[in-house]
Amino acid sequence: MTRTGRFLWLDWAQARALPAESQVGKRVTAEHDGYRQLGIVHRRTLERLSDDRWQVLDSLLPLAGNQGRSVDDAILHWLLPDGDWHLEGSILKVQTPAGRLLLAVEMGPGVRPEWVQVIRAGVTLFGREEESPVFGWYSPTYGVKQPALAFRLAFSGSLPLTWRTVIAPVQG
Repeated sequence: MTRTGRFLWLDWAQARALPAESQVGKRVTAEHDGYRQLGIVHRRTLERLSDDRWQVLDSLLPLAGNQGRSVDDAILHWLLPDGDWHLEGSILKVQTPAGRLLLAVEMGPGVRPEWVQVIRAGVTLFGREEESPVFGWYSPTYGVKQPALAFRLAFSGSLPLTWRTVIAPVQG
């Protein structure tokens, strides 16, 4: 999008639901063209696997003429409640007010992991050190910010790229 003022953006990305791939109460699929200048469409499918277990499937798909194009540092960014956390590879467990939560990210074929970060209130707790004052904050209302956990993973590969995140409570 094109920034034209402090709160004004033009050339908005367009999104659409894909009804043929959606199932009421079970799965919804949508895509947006916010990366059209890069020749990419981002498609996301959210699927309820059980009452407390979800799967999010992300795909970066090529627009015409971009099949097989190389992509570097495609970043997945999850914002989570602040709490004690434990990271094992691309699996993050977080203690939330509602209980322990697991986010497990799995790369699809041809997707190479580049780096992983955990950031809280602008401070990198794990991974690649970089200036990140805006990451790891949650704003419940205008003018208020509270610490949160930003779980960021970068991937590379050739289009199309796909990765899956499973979100579930931690048992035991």
